[in-house]
Amino acid sequence: MARYESPEPGDITDRLLWRDAQQMLDRHAHANADGRCEWCGWHWPCPPRRLAERAEVAASRPWRTAWTAQPAQPAQPAGPVSNWHELSAWHNDMPSAPPGPFAPTGGFD
Repeated sequence: MARYESPEPGDITDRLLWRDAQQMLDRHAHANADGRCEWCGWHWPCPPRRLAERAEVAASRPWRTAWTAQPAQPAQPAGPVSNWHELSAWHNDMPSAPPGPFAPTGGFD
């Protein structure tokens, strides 16, 4: 039986969010030998997995708290970016998308 087919715990305030989180947790459950998610190919733990974990927690919060919860923001430069080198250094620290069937190949041959 899949996680989302089991009855939800008694402290769940948003059943639909909880079921969606369980489905995503089932899909993005394991990393392969390369340290990537078996379902989507992103580095483990993948963004969908982390989102599902947050959704699972939010589903048991009081509805006002869950509705107004703010996601963690990625680190941004402390001040205005004064040149392209600072911007590219900040951009290079961000996670990259996994290679996939629609990844750019480099040319228009």
